[in-house]
Amino acid sequence: MILEPVYGPHPSRCFGASLGVDPVSFSRGCYMACAMCHSFRQARALKSYTTSELAERVARDLTEREVKVNTLYVYGSSDPFLYDDLARLLRELRRISDSANAKLVTRTPGYFQRAIDEVLEVVDTLLIPFYVADMEWDSLYQPRTNTTKSEYYGRLHELFSRTRSSDKLVLEIIVARKGPENVLVSYLDEYIVQARRIGAKRVFLKTIDRPVRDQSIKPVSRRFLDMVREKLESEGVEVLVCQRTPAIHRVKSRRAFVEVYNHILRKPLRVNEVGEVYGDFGVMAAESLVDRKVASKVVWENQLYYVPSR
Repeated sequence: MILEPVYGPHPSRCFGASLGVDPVSFSRGCYMACAMCHSFRQARALKSYTTSELAERVARDLTEREVKVNTLYVYGSSDPFLYDDLARLLRELRRISDSANAKLVTRTPGYFQRAIDEVLEVVDTLLIPFYVADMEWDSLYQPRTNTTKSEYYGRLHELFSRTRSSDKLVLEIIVARKGPENVLVSYLDEYIVQARRIGAKRVFLKTIDRPVRDQSIKPVSRRFLDMVREKLESEGVEVLVCQRTPAIHRVKSRRAFVEVYNHILRKPLRVNEVGEVYGDFGVMAAESLVDRKVASKVVWENQLYYVPSR
């Protein structure tokens, strides 16, 4: 299968219609195997992309496929900070996002912090994911380095302390559960304490809305999210709850088979979402991917999703 560094547009509850840009594109493995990661199949890629190649592909996608987006979202198969020339890439994407009247957003688990100041100068938002679930930290993040929980949270605290003047740095708190919500409550206070110690002033709060790497993890209710929001706001944190899935303008699909494949490699899609974004040819492409055992269909929370085969 052909791996591409640009995917989507994807319906993001926080950022609207988002065109994904994956600078690493499976050429380097992530240093964590987070249980709530959407990219749960690690394909093997031999090709890496220059900043010019990536920017050209984004510009071409917006023009040739008539993609209308609210956001260029720089994240995909792994931490974009593993990409050697991230700051330069973001500067090139900034020009494209401005022309498209779109936001520029990137995301990092925060372990590698090189060029962080240069990145913050360019982007509209830099997200730091913070997972909350009824699981121990090691099972939730599954680090592939010798990092401990205290070391990892310490690095995040250092990051937020160094950039207190920037309101672009946002903690993305993602709440989910394996068991009943009343079990999750017993874990919650410790997570709230850790979030405050990290020093985040702004938080995007949400639950999961599609299958993740550990498919036994489920979303929490709106009532539970409201409880988390109230706890954070009582600590003086500014909270935005992300919950509404946006409508997506159908793209002019040129290679539906490749486009759908590259999308679900990074983020699973509901069956109806494939039709909304890629049209009838996209649905046929998705079914062909299933027939070839490159993708699978799974039922999650009473809805049918296309996911990459394990």
